[in-house]
Amino acid sequence: MARYRALDKCFSSRTRKYYMNDLIEACRMALERQNGDSGSKGAEGVQRVSTQIRAQK
Repeated sequence: MARYRALDKCFSSRTRKYYMNDLIEACRMALERQNGDSGSKGAEGVQRVSTQIRAQK
């Protein structure tokens, strides 16, 4: 859920353009804040969640 919220916030930004590395970093930071660890840092997880977000909108 933290990854989903972080990506949604990035996609909703009108002032900044996010690239894949930016999205991965945003997810890593959100997971660290929530769990104290970074969990999965891979692009696959970010890609999976971003696809889910786009499908819902």
